[in-house]
Amino acid sequence: MSPLTKVLVVLVTVLSILELGLFVAYSSKHTRLNEQVSTLNSQLTAAQVLNRGHQAEINAAQARQTETVSGLNAKISDLTKSLILAQTAQRGAEDAVQAEKVRNDKTEQAIARLTASAQQDAVLRGALIGELATARSEVVDLRTKGVELLEANNELTSSLNRAFSQ
Repeated sequence: MSPLTKVLVVLVTVLSILELGLFVAYSSKHTRLNEQVSTLNSQLTAAQVLNRGHQAEINAAQARQTETVSGLNAKISDLTKSLILAQTAQRGAEDAVQAEKVRNDKTEQAIARLTASAQQDAVLRGALIGELATARSEVVDLRTKGVELLEANNELTSSLNRAFSQ
């Protein structure tokens, strides 16, 4: 064999060994990369499952919040209606209070007039009682004078009768 052939054989052998080493290195690196890809794929799947779970929780929380907001809006609406009714009732009560104040003022004026009338009546009664007492005493005096006049008349009549009968 020629030296060139020997060199070529040695070179092919060295290259084969180098290729085998590179193949083994590539193969092991490829296997590790495949394992990493597989691990990352399983982690991705787990993350997606976890994400779906979290998304379901988020959707449930949003539904609960929507229900809570709807309930609160209904309560606000009910409270607004109650407030309007209460304000209407308050205005009615205030109107009734004003009407009662007017009525009270009229009653107080009537009481003042009646009190003045009662006082005037008491004064007039006192005056009438005084006049009645005076009139009674005058009536007694007049009756007494009437009786005296009647007696004097009777005496005069009897004197006149005696004078005519004689």
